[in-house]
Amino acid sequence: MSTDELTRWYESYGALVHRRCRTLMGNDADANDALQETFMRAHRHRRDDVKQPLPWLYAIATRICF
Repeated sequence: MSTDELTRWYESYGALVHRRCRTLMGNDADANDALQETFMRAHRHRRDDVKQPLPWLYAIATRICF
């Protein structure tokens, strides 16, 4: 996954992932940290075979929040 692709994912799915994190964490500050960690892990563990990024990002975010 290129940095450009990750940027596109963030622009497309960042708000949705943040909403999920906020729901699970209960506040914006922790949700912001979880969102950042989600995209850092997505970049660190790049997978070129991800056809639907949102469910994959939700799975990462959920693990971080719990």
